[in-house]
Amino acid sequence: MALSSSKQGDKDRSERRRRHGPVAAFPMPSPEPFSINHMIRQHPRTRLFVAPIKWTSEQPRLLGCQFVLKPPKKIPRSGNAGQHTKHEHTEHETRHSRRGPTEAASPSTPATIREAAEWAVKCLLRPHDILVGTRYDLIFRFDRRMAIRLGADAVFSRSPSTTIPTVAYLDLRTLNRLRMKRRCRFRPTNKAEDPYIAAMLIALAQGQRHTQGNTAADTVSPSGSTLSGSMLSGSTPSSTSSEAAGTVTEAAICFKVHLLALDTDTSSLYYYAARIPAAFLDRLNMPSRYFPGEPVLISYRCIPLRRLEERVLRSLVRALST
Repeated sequence: MALSSSKQGDKDRSERRRRHGPVAAFPMPSPEPFSINHMIRQHPRTRLFVAPIKWTSEQPRLLGCQFVLKPPKKIPRSGNAGQHTKHEHTEHETRHSRRGPTEAASPSTPATIREAAEWAVKCLLRPHDILVGTRYDLIFRFDRRMAIRLGADAVFSRSPSTTIPTVAYLDLRTLNRLRMKRRCRFRPTNKAEDPYIAAMLIALAQGQRHTQGNTAADTVSPSGSTLSGSMLSGSTPSSTSSEAAGTVTEAAICFKVHLLALDTDTSSLYYYAARIPAAFLDRLNMPSRYFPGEPVLISYRCIPLRRLEERVLRSLVRALST
């Protein structure tokens, strides 16, 4: 019975084709020039569409991401520096007293410099209301869907009640282990400018946008000023009214992201900062469309960790405040 019904259906479809001609096919539209999918087609011999762990320097370059090394900041050792440090300690103790005895208690003394570096990062961020999150991975999104999870040693948020990612912490040894697990032979010539770090910063910005809908405190205008939720809600203003009200369009919104990476030999801690525009994220969200925009500059500094002194923590505090 089922076989005869199938034959009858095939016969009916053949009859319809004979009467009405072949069914019109709707070809997929070609990607716009300079879109991500267009660039993938333009480089058929280069494996561009791969997981971020297998990225080379080509992916960040074609996306418009550029690493910029910043010179180390000079830290005063006397005079107002002592008063500034004393003020920081007082504010640190005051904030800890509000958190209760359990949170304010210091952890046990780290056994190794690697553990000490991770402990210092957590202690550094906690007074600024940036706490370690419950999830240690970031989601990299492509073409309006979750593409892959990126492993991190810690992901920090503004408060324990939110999952909005603000800062990521990565031990570069973790990155090496991931590459060995995936049998990836690529090794960057400059380990501080690893393409995987660019992917993690992009995933941080995507996480902010996905979680908060462009309304968080880490959403900033290109000039660097923080945008309030009222400025981002409602319909997109025109250019004239936007200038009058001091607002910006959604395409001009930037997401401020940070990453701290511990060197493989624990000699240095790298601090990264970037402001990633919403238009840049739209390119990944809609890879067949072209969204014009300026290059994304990833600035970073190298902080020596010969000794975990107060000056190192002050250097990190100043870096995070810029």
